[in-house]
This record gives sequence, structure tokens and C-alpha cells, in this order.
Amino acid sequence: MDTLAELILRVQTFNVPIIMTAIKLRLTVILVLLLSTPISSQEFEQINLVHDGMNREYLVYVPNEYDDSIHIPLVLNFHGFGGTAYDHYKYTSDMTSLADTANFLLVYPQGAAGSDGYSHWNIADENSKSNVDDLGFTSAMIDDLIQIYNVDTLRIYATGFSNGAFFTYDLACRLSQRIAAIAPVGGTMPQISLDECDATKPTGIISFHGTSDDVSPYQGIEGYNLSYQEINSFWINLNETEAVATVAEINTNTEDGSAVESYSWEKGKNCSSVEHYKIINGGHSWPNPNAESWGKGDDVNRDIDTNVLIWNYVSQYDLYGIIECEERVTNNEYQQLEYNFKLYQNYPNPFNPSTLISFSLENPQYVSLEVYDIKGRTIAKPIEKALQAGYYTIEFSLSNMSSGIYFYRLITPLFSETKKMTLVK
Repeated sequence: MDTLAELILRVQTFNVPIIMTAIKLRLTVILVLLLSTPISSQEFEQINLVHDGMNREYLVYVPNEYDDSIHIPLVLNFHGFGGTAYDHYKYTSDMTSLADTANFLLVYPQGAAGSDGYSHWNIADENSKSNVDDLGFTSAMIDDLIQIYNVDTLRIYATGFSNGAFFTYDLACRLSQRIAAIAPVGGTMPQISLDECDATKPTGIISFHGTSDDVSPYQGIEGYNLSYQEINSFWINLNETEAVATVAEINTNTEDGSAVESYSWEKGKNCSSVEHYKIINGGHSWPNPNAESWGKGDDVNRDIDTNVLIWNYVSQYDLYGIIECEERVTNNEYQQLEYNFKLYQNYPNPFNPSTLISFSLENPQYVSLEVYDIKGRTIAKPIEKALQAGYYTIEFSLSNMSSGIYFYRLITPLFSETKKMTLVK
């Protein structure tokens, strides 16, 4: 039998070790069964996207009442390590009926395969064993969706399971200017996401995790993933909520071997809160009262409907906090996001040979984006045209240039800003 040290995930493609036990066998069986499962064209549209030289894809469910003249929210739902977008929808988190009822766009992105062949979401840092740019892919995917559908860009939410849950925390930290609220399930917050978190605005956080989870331990893994005490403390401080939680016990199903304690820290900035569902004796699964298939986990809690709780919580938020907050602040720095003039730092940086450059506009403007070298010579002008108000991201390549420092500048009639980037070959 493997020792605990040997059970630490040998495949650390996303730089977060996970304790692997019987899940390895179950994962293999799921993959064999589901990779051959056809996607119903009546349910989803499969969209392909080339990002960072890789062919990526995601599944889109358009609600029955979709009207392209009306802004609707967007929910991104990320599968776990080794999974597929379709198997996550089919066997873990089917939110299609909710999407129809509440009229939101539902997307299941597909993770890229690592060197071992397993799909994953890469939590990137200098020690990462994967070079997949999932943060950039997600931003590009959002841009794609905005072009195709009438997305409310102030109401973009992310949820995910296991490795997908890790990734939602990373999105809340390193793509905070685009994500209004997150709902991680069965996954803890990576240490690197905390260390490099640049979130400055109130962010809706609702999480679900089992105390007996032997894949992603509730107490975290020192140096890699935080415990839930540390996770909740971080977001409580960021949102400036009350220090004492309101606690409730839920045990509507006495035969599932588990119960739920819910914690809610309230009265934060712009009425924001932090909510956590602690599944006592719960394992590595997605709580669901109607769970029957082993694909949802043998140890699934049936006291709560996670999908419904997620939507009821995140739908209250936009990028600034609770939408209906009477004490909502409108002039603080953390609100200079979606429709203000701003040029963001390129990502990744340093880069080779491509990087993402993002900016936001307060009003429709004629925009010029210029790239020049350290001697002030213009290299390229990737954008020279009139744009509507909103958030934009472009992928820019310096494949024909040598290593060194370059600059990019955004110019509008009322605004100009310059940032530095580094090409390393």
C-alpha cells in the first residue's frame, strides 16, 4: 500500500498536491465511460478557441428565454482534475434547469491535458509543472462569450469542483476585475493565490467542503493549500465583514452519514458577505439531495442542494458587491473597474512570445494601443479604432522580436497610460 508521502499527487501539473486514494481508480473508470459520451447538440454548443497556441474548447448552454437584446449573467462551471466539461455537467453539477429559470448563460470549460494526459486547471507560478495559461484562457473565453452573447459584464460568476474549485479562488484573486463572486466546492484555496492576490473589491464567496475529504483535505496542505479557517479569515478581512458568524445546522437526510453546518459572516463592504458550508463527515463530492449515481461520489451529502444555494448567493452580486445594497459606495478605488479608463498589466509577464493586454473604457471612444521598444520606436499598433464602453483583452505576440523590455500605451481623447512588459526568449 502507498505511504502518505507516496499518495501526495505525483502529477503536480497545476502545482497543488492532492492526496490520491481510491479516486485514481474511479477517475479512470469515469474517463473511459465519458470521453466517448456524445454531446447533445440540443443542449450545448461546443465552441473552440485557440489560445496561447493551444486548441481549447468550452460548452455553452443558452437558457430557453434568452433574448439577445437583454444583458444576462454568466456562470462558469469548472470540472475537477482529470475530468471533462461534459462529465462535470452530467454527473456532478447540472445547472441547466436553473439557467432556464433564472435566465443566465451557463458555460462548462474544458481543461487542457497535462504531460500525463490528465486534464487540469493550472494555478500558475514560477514552480508550476504545467505551462498551460488557464488564467489567460478564461479571460479570452469571457471575451469570446461577450462577442457572441449579450453578457452582463458586471455579473460574471465562477464555480468549480476540486481542482476546478482551486481555480475559482485563483480567478477571484488574479482576475478579480472580471469575477463578481465565486462558489468553490470540494477544493481549498492555493497558497500561491493568496500570496499573489490582488483583489481590492468586495467579492462574493460561498464555499462547500467535507471534513472527511481525503482528496482535498479540509485542513489544507501546508505550503500548498490553506485550511478553511485560513481561507474564511482571508475573505472576511478582505470584505470587511463581521468577525462573528451566524451558524445554522442542517440535517434533513439522516441516512447519508453526514450533516451540514453553515456559517455566514455578513455586513461587509457594499453589504458583501462570506458563506461557508462545512459538511460534517462529508467526503470529496458535490452535495445534492437527488444524488444517485456513483459519479457524484459515494459519500455525497444529501442535506443541501449546492446548485441552488450557489445561484441564490452569487446572483445577488455584481462587481461592486450586493446589487440591492442601500449603503453601496460608488466612488471608492475598488470600484474603478469595468467602465472606467484603465490599462492593466499584461499577463503573463515576462512572456514568450505572446501575452494578454487588457483595458477598460468608461465611454465609447476612439482608441489607439501602441507597442514600442526601449528606444521609443513603434513596433505595432494592434488597435486603432472606435470602441464601445467595456472591458477588452487582446492577445499580442512579439515572436519576431528579440528579448528585452517593451512598452505598451493606451491612448484615447481623454486618457493615456503606459506600462512596461518583458519579452524573454
